Amino acid sequence: MIVFFYGGGWNTGRKEQYRFVAETLTAVGYVVAIPDYRIVPDAHFPDFVEDSAAAVAWVHAHIATLGGDPRRIVLIGHSAGAYNVAMLALDPRYLRAHGLETGALAGVVAISGPYDFLPLRSRLTTAAFGRASDLPATQPITFARAGAPSLLLLNGSADTLVPPRHAAALAERVREAGGQVRVIVYDGLGHIDIMAGLSTLLRGSSPLLGDITGFIQTLPAFR
Repeated sequence: MIVFFYGGGWNTGRKEQYRFVAETLTAVGYVVAIPDYRIVPDAHFPDFVEDSAAAVAWVHAHIATLGGDPRRIVLIGHSAGAYNVAMLALDPRYLRAHGLETGALAGVVAISGPYDFLPLRSRLTTAAFGRASDLPATQPITFARAGAPSLLLLNGSADTLVPPRHAAALAERVREAGGQVRVIVYDGLGHIDIMAGLSTLLRGSSPLLGDITGFIQTLPAFR
């Protein structure tokens, strides 16, 4: 059971735009849910993380009736969506608000996500996080810990919007804490074109899908 969260700088995006992701993942045997979440200017941190947690809780409660296995929930996110899933994996408060522990997640795949972006410098991050009273609590890297779900962090080497240093920094902190994390950097790929690996037309020419499914098959819930 995969729950996919799209990107868009926390200010754009609709689930209908990511049907191609669901088509690719269902074609290789997964049940897929793609939720919407509130975005700027109608929402600000932590609204989009709370919405993501609510979506995961709904999936956990209902997916068995739709052919999914609530014991095998994997989160995947790209860009802002990768931030959202990283926060759900690392900061237990969001899922606990819905009666779940992070142990309900079999694993998490985060693609081109920002995990350590203080001080706020960009227009996007200032708009989404500038109202937060505790800025360190907005950063996934703050909550790196042992006991979190296994993480797969994916980035393109040519990503200038969210450079691979974000994945490297989070992975280092998670490993120091005793957690499980793997990082893959794809040579020459940028922030958007990395997602071509999940498109129906180009998935066969990219290692992205194989790396994601390979990671999932290593998770204890899938053994």
